Amino acid sequence: MDRGRGAGTTLSVKPSECVAPPPRSELRRLLTRAGHDVAEAGAVHEAETDYELDSFELILSDLRLPGAPGADVIAKAPGVPVLIMTSYATVRSAVEAMNISQAAGQSLPKTHSRTTR
Repeated sequence: MDRGRGAGTTLSVKPSECVAPPPRSELRRLLTRAGHDVAEAGAVHEAETDYELDSFELILSDLRLPGAPGADVIAKAPGVPVLIMTSYATVRSAVEAMNISQAAGQSLPKTHSRTTR
């Protein structure tokens, strides 16, 4: 487990072979250009195994991942903002992610500036 790497870092949980927008390589490039240090994992289990999830400043996760859905990261990283991305959005998946978020005690950012900080 990479215990110290998460401090001040954004975790991207997205399969490397995924081409759904944005592809993993493009997401990394975008975040790096914006000044973020980026750690990557291809699935929830890999993220849990490789990192201490609660040490990240932000976690970006695809909803559809191998194994557990990306929304499972919300409960596994208490206190860390988690942004769920998907190209396959449904009302049901959005409601499920919001319910997990509320159960984990997280609230949605009220402003864009709080999201991008």
